[in-house]
Amino acid sequence: MGWGMKEIRALTSLRGIFALWVLAYHFVVLAPVPIHDPSGLAAKGYLGVDFFFLLSGFILAMTYGNQFKNNFSLSGFGHFLVCRAGRLFPLHLTIIIVCVAVAWLAGKPYSPIQVVEEAALVQRWPYVHSIFASINGPSWTISTEWLAYILFPIFIFLTLCNKISIALITGAIAAISLIWLGSAHAGSLDLTRANTPFPLIRCLSEFAIGMIIYRWRDRLKASEIPLIISVTVFFCALYFALPDPILVGLMVPLLLMAGNSTRKFDRLLGVSLFHNLGLLSFSIYLVQLPVLIGVRTFSGNNTAFISIGLVSIILISFLTYNYIEVLGRSWSKRYANILFPVGVIVNKG
Repeated sequence: MGWGMKEIRALTSLRGIFALWVLAYHFVVLAPVPIHDPSGLAAKGYLGVDFFFLLSGFILAMTYGNQFKNNFSLSGFGHFLVCRAGRLFPLHLTIIIVCVAVAWLAGKPYSPIQVVEEAALVQRWPYVHSIFASINGPSWTISTEWLAYILFPIFIFLTLCNKISIALITGAIAAISLIWLGSAHAGSLDLTRANTPFPLIRCLSEFAIGMIIYRWRDRLKASEIPLIISVTVFFCALYFALPDPILVGLMVPLLLMAGNSTRKFDRLLGVSLFHNLGLLSFSIYLVQLPVLIGVRTFSGNNTAFISIGLVSIILISFLTYNYIEVLGRSWSKRYANILFPVGVIVNKG
């Protein structure tokens, strides 16, 4: 048996665009001289990870949903986990090794327990007491996603099962959870701290919503007008500083329309520049903070910081994508087929 879906270029491009938004946020946060951001656009860049969570649920539902729903097996699930591990761990572990080595050479070694926890991506799991500071800050998101992958069969039942009522209840609980998170934190979803349930609730709620979006993706006919309207409303909501749960909600129609896999949307959003950024997006996301922290140490002004940082991140991401990510995925699929021979899985997620 085989699982696989053709790549939707528009979704890959959106992943690249939102990765740049996260990068803009880190430029503002780490700039040697405070950057004036009157629009508030860059300051809200942390919401790019919320789109990643939505997109991850959508893509995995598209790629594996029907097979898991109709013909679930432990062997197939094992295959899935090995492939997903190949997506996350090779680049993640490479960055952890580099950061740990640099810290050791600088005479500021990390705690062995912290290294093990973060390397294993359990630092944002329940009942795992972690040190607040991270070796690589963005890894908190893939820690929560790794748990979402492990719980994926449960998500299949809750979002894609034949009983619509279960999916509706799941979606309502996920939406209420996000609204609660925002209301409990002055409207913000910038919740990444260790030893709190908030990062995990944020991820799992949006992961479930992404899967539900996939379930009802055919209910909306794709066209440019709804896309333009949704983008316009989103930027207006940003400008008027509406609470983060509303901003995340406004990402839903964008994902729903772009995920309808039409040539029109692929032409509109799938241009080469954005598509290539989408391919590099995971590398851009994981390498950006260590690179920016390094560049900041010898950049006395914002111009040097932003220009050197941007060029360095793109070049390093190109290398890590081609020589770590691609190879890691290839090896993981090979070993998954050996350990859990369930057929060839084409994984575009």
